[in-house]
Amino acid sequence: MKKLWKKLVAVTTAVMMAVTLLPAMANAETTIDYNRKGSITINKTTNVEKKNTDGTNKEYEPLKDAEFTLYKIASLDKNGYTMLVKDVDGYTKADSLLNLSKDEQKTVASQFANSTQTKANRINTQATDDKGQVKFTGLDLGYYLVVETNAPEGYVASVPFFVAVPTSNTADDSNKNPENTQATSWVYDITARPKNASVSIDKKIVESGEGKDATQAGVGEPVTYEITSISPKYTQEYFTENGAEKDPTYTIHDTLSAGLTYNKDLTVTVDGTELKNTDTDVYYNVAGETDRGFSIAFTKKFLQTEKYKGKSVKVTYTATVNKNAVVGTDGNTNTVTLDYNRTPGSNTTSATGTTTPKVYTYGLKLTKKDGKDNNTVLTGAEFKIYKVVDGTETQITDLDGMTDGIYTTSLDGEITIKGLNAGTYKLEEVKAPTGYTLLKDKIEFTITGAEPANGTVTTTTNGFKAEGDGYVSTTVTNNKGFNLPSTGGMGTYIFTIAGLVIMAGAAFLLIASKKRRA
Repeated sequence: MKKLWKKLVAVTTAVMMAVTLLPAMANAETTIDYNRKGSITINKTTNVEKKNTDGTNKEYEPLKDAEFTLYKIASLDKNGYTMLVKDVDGYTKADSLLNLSKDEQKTVASQFANSTQTKANRINTQATDDKGQVKFTGLDLGYYLVVETNAPEGYVASVPFFVAVPTSNTADDSNKNPENTQATSWVYDITARPKNASVSIDKKIVESGEGKDATQAGVGEPVTYEITSISPKYTQEYFTENGAEKDPTYTIHDTLSAGLTYNKDLTVTVDGTELKNTDTDVYYNVAGETDRGFSIAFTKKFLQTEKYKGKSVKVTYTATVNKNAVVGTDGNTNTVTLDYNRTPGSNTTSATGTTTPKVYTYGLKLTKKDGKDNNTVLTGAEFKIYKVVDGTETQITDLDGMTDGIYTTSLDGEITIKGLNAGTYKLEEVKAPTGYTLLKDKIEFTITGAEPANGTVTTTTNGFKAEGDGYVSTTVTNNKGFNLPSTGGMGTYIFTIAGLVIMAGAAFLLIASKKRRA
């Protein structure tokens, strides 16, 4: 019996646990009380670190509603261990679980979790409380397997692990050998602290290297998006069950609103390094690419590769604001969702991004009226609009409703221009209403959006008023009068030629008159 105890010194560990859990039955001076009952307390936390109030030690946020199921693998009495689960190849005796490395224990625990005999030896199922705690009490001595059978939303279940009741309380025997430990007592009430890995998804607009929840843009202008996620730490039980292969899910779905056009230019990076498919290794597949978005499904190859587990995955792409863009505070949205498996063999769970970034755009409402009669609106006036950047004027020709870059006042005397970014603009009247004088100068105005962007206009210039719906408005008047033919057109040439003819005629008459006098 002592020989078995000595072997068991090396057997204790569980993935992501702060305590050693498989029995280390060392050369103990104390003896086990076989009539005693034990307990297993699980303190469940997230993988999000926080500092203690004194700022010295690390703590983790407690995680509520994590469901754990306890299974008995072997019983323990004065005669040693008796295995209750014998359908896992190579582990039909307690001795076969000895001297396993930590990595080996991960695999073996997953194998036991998939065992039919293990499931037949279920003790109880409980969920963690507000403190992230669950306690199994009144346990007979033996080997136990703890399996997280349902993870909270946004998390992947922790790795199954073994617990021995009792477990030896060891101390360093540094005088003999730093690697040697010896049992000083037996612990019947065991505490384990497994941590859940979060599977998060989020999206930001990238502007000047900074992630933002909102920005301003006009029609035809590109916007850069970045989707950020943490890849799941799927264990082997996610990929096999009772010898059968399984394909766990890790798929990102991106959806753009009608006012944004996806440019089909996505790239994927893992911890800052671009992830590329090869002829032999396909790590992800892009499906359903349209102007409105895409889906990217990561393959089993990716999910099984250790160096990619629990890493930062980023999907970067651009979208262009189009003529369907919504003006004002509603904004043009972009949503992202993530499909994944909380636990092995579970149905797919969808998680929505924590933020929905918005692109805001603005508009202009112009009313054309008679300069002396404010009740008379004028139809048929034509305007061009220019964007002014660093003193350079560039005509905008791709906004909604434009024909050859010309806006014409309606029967109501109105023009509505949608899809403008914040900035400085100029309006040029290129055709006056019939019977009215053409405006001599361009009209300059500035749209200033709120910061941070929320779709409202805070300031304007030259009498332009801010509307509550993301528009600026103005009234432009014309006065009646003789309206010359368009400047620079055929009319100019006609008047020039006529003037020259008149001047020539006058000169001829003057010369003829002088000759007669002579």
